[in-house]
Amino acid sequence: MIDNNQYNNNLNISNTTTYPPINDTRKQNIINDSKHRRNYKKRKRKKKIKNNNNSNGMNIYTNTLHFFKVATLNIRQLNDIKVQNLAKYLEKNDIDILSITETRISNKNLKFITKNKFMNHQVFGTVGAKFNESGTLIIVKKELAKHISKLENYKGRVLKIEFTFSEQHKLAIISVYNKSGDRGKDCIETRIDINKEIMRMIKDSKKKNQQVILMGDFNLQYRKYLQQKNSNRTRISEQLKIFDLLKNQNYLMFVKKYLISMI
Repeated sequence: MIDNNQYNNNLNISNTTTYPPINDTRKQNIINDSKHRRNYKKRKRKKKIKNNNNSNGMNIYTNTLHFFKVATLNIRQLNDIKVQNLAKYLEKNDIDILSITETRISNKNLKFITKNKFMNHQVFGTVGAKFNESGTLIIVKKELAKHISKLENYKGRVLKIEFTFSEQHKLAIISVYNKSGDRGKDCIETRIDINKEIMRMIKDSKKKNQQVILMGDFNLQYRKYLQQKNSNRTRISEQLKIFDLLKNQNYLMFVKKYLISMI
C-alpha cells in the first residue's frame, strides 16, 4: 500500500517539467507562460527538422514526387479539323504535355487555327524554312506553362522547353521531328546534324540537373542499328550513332508505337 504522503510525492514528481534544466531560470520563466511554451516547442521542432535535413544532405521537399501525363503524336500535317480533335483529346484524357510532330504549317497559320481552341493549354511551336516538310510543337497545360524558364528551337525540327518548379525540381521536354527519307546526301547530313543538336541539348540539361523527356519522331530504324551493332563486318553508320550516345547517357528507353486515330 502507498500512504498519502508518498502518493502526493508521486503526484509532484509526475507534474514536474523535465525541460529545460531546473537551474535555467530564464527558460523556466518562458515555459511557465502557456503561450511562450507553445512557441518554444515549435522552435524546437523546426530546429530538429532542420538539423535532420542538414545531416541527410537534402532539403525537406526533395522527396516530393511530381507526375505528368505526357504524350506524343505524329500529326502528318496540322489542319483546323485536327486542331479541334486535339483539343477534345487533351481534355478527355487530361494530358499535361503533348508533343506534335510533322505539323507542316507556317507559324502564321499555326497561330490562326489554334487561336481560342485550347482553353486550358498553351501552344509552343517551331517550323523550318521549308515548313511543308517539317515542324514540331508542344502543347502545355497553362498551370505548368507558368513554370517555363526557357524555350529553344533548332531548324524547325527540334523544340526544347525547360521548366523550373523549384531549385531541386527542373524538367526539360525535347520534341523531335527528324528528316524523313532513306536516300540522298542532304537527308543523311540533316539527320546527323539534328542528332548532334539533340545530344547537345541533353548534355546541357544534365549540367542544369534537369530531368529530361525526349520524344517525337527520329525517322530512324532501331532494327538497323542492332544489325550493325551485332555484325563484326559492318560499321555503325553516322546517323545511327545517336542510339549509342543515348545508351551511354542512360536515356535509351524504347516503347512500342501505338497509333492514335485523331479523325
